[in-house]
Amino acid sequence: MSDWSGKNAVWVCRACGAENTDGAICHLCGATRTSRDRSKILPMICNIFFVILFGLVLGLLGLLWGMGQYDMWRALDDHGVRVMGRCTEKYMTSGVDAYTIGYSYGYKGQIYTIQQSVSQDIYNRVEIGGQIDIKVLPEHPAFSKPVENPATPNFFAHSSDYFTAADRRCSGASADSAASL
Repeated sequence: MSDWSGKNAVWVCRACGAENTDGAICHLCGATRTSRDRSKILPMICNIFFVILFGLVLGLLGLLWGMGQYDMWRALDDHGVRVMGRCTEKYMTSGVDAYTIGYSYGYKGQIYTIQQSVSQDIYNRVEIGGQIDIKVLPEHPAFSKPVENPATPNFFAHSSDYFTAADRRCSGASADSAASL
């Protein structure tokens, strides 16, 4: 098999399998030579089309998700309920000045454990085991933030906690254990 380039190119007829030298017609069966290059163009165009379509769909879904997150942050500032929580951990990501605290709080008989990016000021003031004032979204109690945290959301820090909060609830948590926070 060969491509269309060059003189005396050897190609194999797709109809009968005979080897041919140059030309566009099979010497054995008379079938017209088809271009392998031409047959590769359509799948390549289809692949490019689907990659672009996939990218557009992912971008649109990301935009819709981001808009929903923004609405939830606005609702949290608008009508969030204040509860007391307890700092369970804190760490700083070196090189990027990112400050994160982990905290637990009880709301309506459930205990939630969340990690949240915070300002350096909050990070420095909060002690592990110390109390922290939390704002909780009543319709989605796993969505919360420290009261003093700026309103600018860090979607990537909080989003995984929001969508997996049901998995993180302490097993056997009750209103009594929530009240102890």
